[in-house]
Amino acid sequence: MAGRSVGIRELKAHLSRYLKEVRKGRSVLVTDHGRPIGRIVPAAESLESRLKSMSQAGVIAWGPEWGSRLDQNGGHVLYLPSGGGLGTVEVFAALY
Repeated sequence: MAGRSVGIRELKAHLSRYLKEVRKGRSVLVTDHGRPIGRIVPAAESLESRLKSMSQAGVIAWGPEWGSRLDQNGGHVLYLPSGGGLGTVEVFAALY
């Protein structure tokens, strides 16, 4: 699932164009002054695909333990344990 990045102003000006992309199965990363703030994803996206997209966007990362840390740009990154055994309930609890 390839995606693209778009700033708020561009998204507002061309929302229908970006929603067409989402309908085709692509995600749209929404940025504010170059920093990721949200993502528009197809409604049927699987948890695995969503986690992969979030990891690629730098919103989550796999690490030795749970936690939230600042990245080099001052944004928060949620660290999920990489040791396996991570269930859907735990992931949703961490993300929401």
